[in-house]
Amino acid sequence: MSYHFKYSLTLEEYEEYSLFTAWDAPWQKKTKQKFLINNTLFSALIMVATYLVLEKIGPPRKRNLEVLLILFSISLFIVVLLNYYNVPYRLKKRARKFIETEDNQNLLYERDFELTDEQISITIQGSTSYLKWESVTKYAVSENHFYLYTNSESAYLIPKRLFSTQSEINQFDKFVLEKVPLSASFRSIRS
Repeated sequence: MSYHFKYSLTLEEYEEYSLFTAWDAPWQKKTKQKFLINNTLFSALIMVATYLVLEKIGPPRKRNLEVLLILFSISLFIVVLLNYYNVPYRLKKRARKFIETEDNQNLLYERDFELTDEQISITIQGSTSYLKWESVTKYAVSENHFYLYTNSESAYLIPKRLFSTQSEINQFDKFVLEKVPLSASFRSIRS
């Protein structure tokens, strides 16, 4: 069995790939947790430092200081949440800037992608690369794409828009799962 696709990635698909790789992929769970913990600890440190400074130089009225501290805590909590939820926007913006440079336009060029029982071949602008299935280090599926990673950050992206039915999507997924090394499969975000 084999699959043959001829397509170009859109800017939005590249942005989604960038976001998925850096933030939404199942193996990025610890990165997200670390980000949230670091931001919370940093905010708490600022809050404690502010409290200590205000206590030293502020008026002796403790009630005003407590109200200020509560308001400051709420503000910092909101800032941490906004920062956390702003990450996807920033990652997509960075991906857009990256793609807009002339040296990186080739990422959106038309590609001829063939997957056979033995290998994967990718042709972009007349240059063909061959990849053995064992070279796929991670395989993940998102709502709109299949990702075949060859290292921690680079993946071949296959849009689900290339398929006509859900049955075809399921068949392709099964085909890839049979080919990639067992250690490469991440099944936690199936659509």
